[in-house]
Amino acid sequence: MMKWFLCIMLGVLVGTTGVAPLAVGKETSSVETVDLTTWNHPVNKVFEAYKVKVTRLELAQKRTYPIFYVVFPYEIKEENEGSFNALIEQIAQENGYWNYELVDSEHSVVVKVLSDRKKREVTRVLINGSETFFDKAFEESLSKIKSKDQLNALAKGDLNGDKQIEYIVSRENPYGEDILLYVVQWDGKKFVNRGKLRDQIGIVHNLDHVEIAKLDNTKNKYIVVYVNVGMGGYGFSLFRWQSGHSEHLLTNAPMATGRGNRYLEDIDHDGIADSVSEYSYGDTQGHTIYSYHRFDQQQAVKYKVKYENETGKFVHPNTPEGVITNYIEDFYWRNALSGEMKKLVTSSDVLKFKVTDHIYLGMMEYGGLMLEFTTKSNKNGVQVIECKDSYDMEASSKPLQFTMIKQNGLWKINKIEVKG
Repeated sequence: MMKWFLCIMLGVLVGTTGVAPLAVGKETSSVETVDLTTWNHPVNKVFEAYKVKVTRLELAQKRTYPIFYVVFPYEIKEENEGSFNALIEQIAQENGYWNYELVDSEHSVVVKVLSDRKKREVTRVLINGSETFFDKAFEESLSKIKSKDQLNALAKGDLNGDKQIEYIVSRENPYGEDILLYVVQWDGKKFVNRGKLRDQIGIVHNLDHVEIAKLDNTKNKYIVVYVNVGMGGYGFSLFRWQSGHSEHLLTNAPMATGRGNRYLEDIDHDGIADSVSEYSYGDTQGHTIYSYHRFDQQQAVKYKVKYENETGKFVHPNTPEGVITNYIEDFYWRNALSGEMKKLVTSSDVLKFKVTDHIYLGMMEYGGLMLEFTTKSNKNGVQVIECKDSYDMEASSKPLQFTMIKQNGLWKINKIEVKG
């Protein structure tokens, strides 16, 4: 298994991420020069953090395209690619993912950064007009490969319908612990580097495998990179090869917990692959929840629920405490389990109470809820039960009080209120 850090370009936010593009003063020409002595923008803090000196700032394209004239504290080369990419991403974040440019005359470098504002991610970085600026060492080793057998491709296929085969190959990063992935093509005489695959994951992964896959009813093919993560879960990143460069379409991986599976599957059998997120918690009903949407994200999220208990279906708990626990657990996936929740209450009015304001449901990801129950009264078939979240170490939240009654022999929640 190869260890792979899918290179992240997500830096720590310095200021507001939704800030508008740099703009100051009144535009008097197609390019406006900004007075740096009065310039105050979150991007400035990024430059300071990376020790990049800004000597001039111009605004073009109706003040939406900043051109920074800078002096980098180092020569731009492969060994500092990671730091450079982090700088590029943080500038993009603070500039609201508008396109921008960096010009360093001292090091003879011009950097053009293109972003997708809707997806809020950097899509292309051209250094002196090249997307493969940092790949010189790889290209040198690639030039020595004369046969497909020597290439050791992870996957291959015609990605853009031009009847030429593209190969996905890997290389260990000599300046990090990650594995770099490249798209390579045979031009008739030699193998040529077409560029890296880049996405937004940013946590340690183990590369599982790479596929070139057909995901819908078109002739389009996509690159799917599958990875194992953390606590036994796995996920993927999806790319499309378009106009000579890779386009990151989607990453779905259990980044927060390392548990759970994310994969591409036509789960609703409509001929189009879905991005599926699978969740299991070992809760009262033994739910496995499948949250899914089309891989192209042209569809709202849908859900499927599977019961992993002995009956394979919903079983009404036989104690008031069991009903309360079941109900609170269901709140974590309210959209998927709304039908089940209705079976646990006497009326729809009960569903309006926002349990999440009082119980920390995030513990569902880490072994289950930590609830304490105290029966306050039990008269005439009505039980009043106090429920407290024992995860609340500071005891700052007030207990919830559940009024429980029986309907047709089944305990149900008749009322929820805050105690005290």
